[in-house]
Amino acid sequence: MPDIVKTVIIQQTERTSGVIERAEITLDTPAVNATNYWIEIMVPHTDLQAPSLTNDIEIFSLPAGGIILGASIKPSTQFAGPGILTYTGSIGIAGTLNKYALAFPLETAVSDTNFQLTQNFYMENWGTVTSVRLAAISTGANLDQSTGGEVCINLLIGQIRCV
Repeated sequence: MPDIVKTVIIQQTERTSGVIERAEITLDTPAVNATNYWIEIMVPHTDLQAPSLTNDIEIFSLPAGGIILGASIKPSTQFAGPGILTYTGSIGIAGTLNKYALAFPLETAVSDTNFQLTQNFYMENWGTVTSVRLAAISTGANLDQSTGGEVCINLLIGQIRCV
Protein backbone atom coordinates (compact mmCIF):
# COMPACT_ATOMS: atom_id res chain seq x y z
CA MET A 1 0.00 0.00 0.00
CA PRO A 2 1.40 3.43 -0.91
CA ASP A 3 2.30 5.96 1.76
CA ILE A 4 -0.22 8.77 2.21
CA VAL A 5 0.78 12.42 2.31
CA LYS A 6 -0.02 13.71 5.80
CA THR A 7 1.38 17.23 5.92
CA VAL A 8 2.90 19.65 3.47
CA ILE A 9 4.91 22.61 4.73
CA ILE A 10 5.79 25.49 2.45
CA GLN A 11 9.15 26.64 3.77
CA GLN A 12 9.58 29.78 1.75
CA THR A 13 7.80 31.70 -0.96
CA GLU A 14 8.98 34.67 -2.93
CA ARG A 15 6.64 36.92 -4.86
CA THR A 16 7.52 39.50 -7.46
CA SER A 17 4.79 41.45 -9.24
CA GLY A 18 2.09 39.12 -7.99
CA VAL A 19 3.67 35.82 -9.13
CA ILE A 20 4.97 33.08 -6.86
CA GLU A 21 8.59 32.72 -7.95
CA ARG A 22 9.66 29.85 -5.71
CA ALA A 23 8.02 27.53 -3.23
CA GLU A 24 10.04 24.90 -1.41
CA ILE A 25 7.80 22.09 -0.24
CA THR A 26 8.62 19.50 2.39
CA LEU A 27 6.50 16.40 2.97
CA ASP A 28 6.50 14.55 6.28
CA THR A 29 5.60 11.31 4.44
CA PRO A 30 6.78 10.30 0.97
CA ALA A 31 4.19 10.75 -1.77
CA VAL A 32 3.80 8.14 -4.45
CA ASN A 33 1.85 9.99 -7.12
CA ALA A 34 0.15 13.06 -5.65
CA THR A 35 0.81 16.07 -3.46
CA ASN A 36 -1.70 18.61 -2.11
CA TYR A 37 -0.69 21.87 -0.46
CA TRP A 38 -1.95 25.40 0.30
CA ILE A 39 -0.12 28.46 -0.99
CA GLU A 40 -0.71 31.98 0.27
CA ILE A 41 -0.33 35.00 -2.01
CA MET A 42 -0.59 38.55 -0.68
CA VAL A 43 -1.57 41.09 -3.34
CA PRO A 44 -1.43 44.85 -2.61
CA HIS A 45 -3.73 47.27 -4.45
CA THR A 46 -0.74 48.67 -6.35
CA ASP A 47 -0.32 45.36 -8.22
CA LEU A 48 -3.87 45.75 -9.59
CA GLN A 49 -3.75 49.44 -10.50
CA ALA A 50 -4.58 50.27 -14.11
CA PRO A 51 -6.13 53.26 -15.90
CA SER A 52 -9.34 51.26 -16.39
CA LEU A 53 -12.19 49.69 -14.43
CA THR A 54 -10.79 46.16 -14.92
CA ASN A 55 -7.39 44.49 -14.70
CA ASP A 56 -6.05 41.00 -14.15
CA ILE A 57 -2.61 39.79 -13.12
CA GLU A 58 -0.92 36.41 -12.87
CA ILE A 59 -0.62 35.27 -9.27
CA PHE A 60 0.50 31.66 -9.74
CA SER A 61 1.76 29.33 -12.45
CA LEU A 62 -0.14 26.07 -12.05
CA PRO A 63 2.29 23.30 -13.01
CA ALA A 64 1.53 20.71 -15.69
CA GLY A 65 -0.79 18.13 -14.14
CA GLY A 66 -1.74 20.64 -11.47
CA ILE A 67 -5.22 20.78 -9.95
CA ILE A 68 -6.93 23.68 -8.19
CA LEU A 69 -8.83 22.04 -5.32
CA GLY A 70 -9.89 25.20 -3.50
CA ALA A 71 -9.50 28.96 -3.37
CA SER A 72 -10.06 31.65 -0.79
CA ILE A 73 -10.19 35.43 -1.00
CA LYS A 74 -9.84 37.50 2.18
CA PRO A 75 -9.08 41.21 2.30
CA SER A 76 -6.39 41.98 4.88
CA THR A 77 -6.68 45.73 4.30
CA GLN A 78 -9.84 47.36 2.96
CA PHE A 79 -9.59 48.52 -0.67
CA ALA A 80 -10.45 52.19 -1.16
CA GLY A 81 -9.77 55.24 -3.30
CA PRO A 82 -11.38 58.51 -4.34
CA GLY A 83 -14.48 57.84 -6.40
CA ILE A 84 -14.27 54.03 -6.12
CA LEU A 85 -17.71 52.74 -5.17
CA THR A 86 -17.12 48.99 -5.42
CA TYR A 87 -13.96 46.93 -5.82
CA THR A 88 -14.15 43.17 -6.38
CA GLY A 89 -11.63 40.40 -6.94
CA SER A 90 -12.05 36.99 -8.59
CA ILE A 91 -9.68 34.11 -9.37
CA GLY A 92 -9.51 32.25 -12.67
CA ILE A 93 -7.71 31.84 -15.95
CA ALA A 94 -7.60 33.95 -19.13
CA GLY A 95 -11.01 33.76 -20.74
CA THR A 96 -12.72 32.65 -17.49
CA LEU A 97 -11.45 35.04 -14.82
CA ASN A 98 -13.91 33.74 -12.20
CA LYS A 99 -13.36 29.99 -12.76
CA TYR A 100 -11.93 29.27 -9.28
CA ALA A 101 -13.59 32.03 -7.21
CA LEU A 102 -16.43 34.38 -8.10
CA ALA A 103 -16.13 38.15 -7.67
CA PHE A 104 -15.86 39.04 -3.98
CA PRO A 105 -16.14 42.57 -2.52
CA LEU A 106 -12.76 43.88 -1.37
CA GLU A 107 -13.97 47.38 -0.41
CA THR A 108 -15.94 46.10 2.59
CA ALA A 109 -14.68 46.21 6.17
CA VAL A 110 -12.03 43.65 7.09
CA SER A 111 -13.14 41.04 9.63
CA ASP A 112 -12.56 37.41 10.52
CA THR A 113 -15.84 36.48 8.83
CA ASN A 114 -15.37 38.55 5.67
CA PHE A 115 -13.94 35.99 3.23
CA GLN A 116 -14.88 33.63 0.44
CA LEU A 117 -13.91 29.95 0.35
CA THR A 118 -14.62 27.95 -2.80
CA GLN A 119 -14.21 24.23 -3.46
CA ASN A 120 -12.95 23.29 -6.91
CA PHE A 121 -11.67 20.33 -8.83
CA TYR A 122 -10.10 21.70 -12.01
CA MET A 123 -7.14 20.33 -13.92
CA GLU A 124 -6.18 22.58 -16.81
CA ASN A 125 -3.42 20.80 -18.70
CA TRP A 126 -1.32 17.64 -18.35
CA GLY A 127 1.51 19.04 -20.47
CA THR A 128 1.99 22.75 -19.81
CA VAL A 129 1.71 25.32 -17.04
CA THR A 130 -1.44 27.42 -16.64
CA SER A 131 -1.50 31.07 -15.59
CA VAL A 132 -3.79 31.52 -12.56
CA ARG A 133 -5.03 35.10 -12.46
CA LEU A 134 -6.55 37.57 -10.01
CA ALA A 135 -9.05 39.88 -11.70
CA ALA A 136 -10.11 43.21 -10.21
CA ILE A 137 -13.19 45.24 -11.16
CA SER A 138 -14.06 48.66 -9.79
CA THR A 139 -17.02 50.95 -10.28
CA GLY A 140 -17.07 54.72 -9.96
CA ALA A 141 -13.38 55.26 -10.71
CA ASN A 142 -10.49 53.47 -12.39
CA LEU A 143 -8.35 50.98 -10.48
CA ASP A 144 -5.38 53.36 -10.57
CA GLN A 145 -7.31 55.62 -8.18
CA SER A 146 -6.95 53.10 -5.33
CA THR A 147 -5.08 54.43 -2.32
CA GLY A 148 -5.07 51.32 -0.15
CA GLY A 149 -5.94 47.68 0.09
CA GLU A 150 -4.40 44.25 0.25
CA VAL A 151 -5.94 40.84 -0.33
CA CYS A 152 -4.82 37.42 0.88
CA ILE A 153 -5.36 34.68 -1.72
CA ASN A 154 -5.00 31.03 -0.72
CA LEU A 155 -5.01 28.23 -3.27
CA LEU A 156 -5.23 24.52 -2.50
CA ILE A 157 -3.07 22.93 -5.16
CA GLY A 158 -2.79 19.28 -6.09
CA GLN A 159 -0.52 17.71 -8.63
CA ILE A 160 -0.93 14.33 -10.22
CA ARG A 161 2.19 12.58 -11.41
CA CYS A 162 2.04 9.51 -13.62
CA VAL A 163 4.62 7.06 -12.36
